[in-house]
Amino acid sequence: VEGLVARGALYANNGSLPKAIADFEAALKIKSTHKNAQKYLLETLMAMAQNYEEDNSLSLASDTYTKVLFQNPDHFGARKELCRVMIKRGQQSEKDRNFEEAVVSYSKALNAKQGNKEARCRLLSLKMRYEGTSIDHAISKILER
Repeated sequence: VEGLVARGALYANNGSLPKAIADFEAALKIKSTHKNAQKYLLETLMAMAQNYEEDNSLSLASDTYTKVLFQNPDHFGARKELCRVMIKRGQQSEKDRNFEEAVVSYSKALNAKQGNKEARCRLLSLKMRYEGTSIDHAISKILER
């Protein structure tokens, strides 16, 4: 276990994040309570998600932030960043005129951080623009939760 964690740390420090993640996950399969493996895995996943975001791979970034939250549901940084990425995805979907996908993204942002004002405002804006349509009805259901 210690060897996997040490090698994973070397990979992470040299920028080989996927290899580092594989080693940390392998260590955790052997010993699920290994504190350093848990800590380094979360840090490396966060770094990978940020790299994806810098590359404008928002789907991969959101998937990776979700992996962090799967490992640690209380990880504030991952929750905050996931929310921000989902809003960016929603904005991109609106630009692409894919309003259904925008609604899904804003809904995920709202789920990531209850009470998120920006996600709520964007949903309400879409709701008003598409009053009486299926988009309006879908948003109503989301906001009722």
